[in-house]
Amino acid sequence: MEKYQPNSGERLKQCIMDANMTQAELASASGFTQQYISNIVVGKKPMTVKAASVFSKLLDVRQEYLLLEDDYKTQREFWEKRHSLFEKRDDIAMQLLNLCGYEPVCDFIENWEELGLDKQIYGPFPDGDNAGKHVPLELDRQTRHSTEIIAPNGKRFYCDTEDIEILSYELIEYIYFRMGQLESKYAWRYDSGRIRRKSPGSEINFYKQVNANKNADFLYNSIWVTHEEDYFPDISTPVVNISPSYEEDCVEAILKALKRDA
Repeated sequence: MEKYQPNSGERLKQCIMDANMTQAELASASGFTQQYISNIVVGKKPMTVKAASVFSKLLDVRQEYLLLEDDYKTQREFWEKRHSLFEKRDDIAMQLLNLCGYEPVCDFIENWEELGLDKQIYGPFPDGDNAGKHVPLELDRQTRHSTEIIAPNGKRFYCDTEDIEILSYELIEYIYFRMGQLESKYAWRYDSGRIRRKSPGSEINFYKQVNANKNADFLYNSIWVTHEEDYFPDISTPVVNISPSYEEDCVEAILKALKRDA
C-alpha cells in the first residue's frame, strides 16, 4: 500500500474549516480572490510562499505546514515536537558518555557576576534535572549551566552544559553523515544483483547484471549469503560471514561473474 501524500489544497481546505471560516471570508480577509483560493483547494493552482504567508496568519497555522515543508500544523505542535526530540537527543548523548566511562552526576547553575570571584555554585537541582527548567528567565540571562562529570579515571570536573548539548548535535550530525555514506555504498545491491549459495564451497551465481565498475573486493565484502535458492534478501535478512575455508572460491566466482556480465 502506497503511503498517503498530502497536498496543499487539502490542507488549506481543512485549515479553513478548522478556523470556522468560508473561502469567501478568507478571500475577503486576505486580499486574494475566492476563485484563486478555490483553485488552490481543488489543485488547479499551487500554493505559493506569499499566499501561505498570508493564509497562515489568518488561519493560525504554520506557513511551512501549508507549503508541505513539514507536518506540524501549529507553532505549539512544532515546539512540542522539537522539545521531545531535544530530550531524546540529550538522553542519547548521556548514554554515549556513560558507555565511554563518563558519568554525568548533576546540573548546576553559576552566576556570571560571581564566576570571576569564587565560582559559587547554586545547586544542585532536584534529581539532577536540567537547571533550565527551574530557572526564571530573568535569572537565566545572568547564569550559565554546568554539569558535574566523573571521568573514567575517577577525576571530577565541571563542563558547560552547552558543550554537552553541542556534542550531542555533533554526534547526531555524524550519524546522519555516516548513514548517508552507508546508504550510498550498499543500496545499489538491492537493485543490481542477487546471490545464491547452493551448498558450502559451491560457486556463487549472480542473477541480474552487476555493474562492471564494482571491484571484486568490494563485492566480496558486501556479499549476502542465503541457503534459499533464488532468494533476494530484504533489510531484515542477517548477514552471514563467509568462512575462510572457501574464501578463494568466492573471489573466483565473483571474478567470473564480472567477466561474464561485463
